[in-house]
Amino acid sequence: MRTLRARSGQVGIDSGGFLSQQSAMQRTVRAVLLALVLAGCGGGAQELLDTAQLEELQNNRPHARELYERLVREHPGTPEAKTAEERLRALAAAQ
Repeated sequence: MRTLRARSGQVGIDSGGFLSQQSAMQRTVRAVLLALVLAGCGGGAQELLDTAQLEELQNNRPHARELYERLVREHPGTPEAKTAEERLRALAAAQ
């Protein structure tokens, strides 16, 4: 096997002419892990509810309303969406 040096690591050409890269699997694993971490930080139902409630406590009702609406839209049927719907009704009644 011939080995070439590249910025991204070692690249080799095997006997079948295919390129293989030593760190390809590592990069794939890192990308999957990053995607999972970002998905967990991307605004899950509980996180949206917590943030909306904090905004409401800080008297930022327009932003709280936006977050509650987003929660209902993106996570229908969840307990958090039910709570968000209740808070939206309460905010509408308070106007």
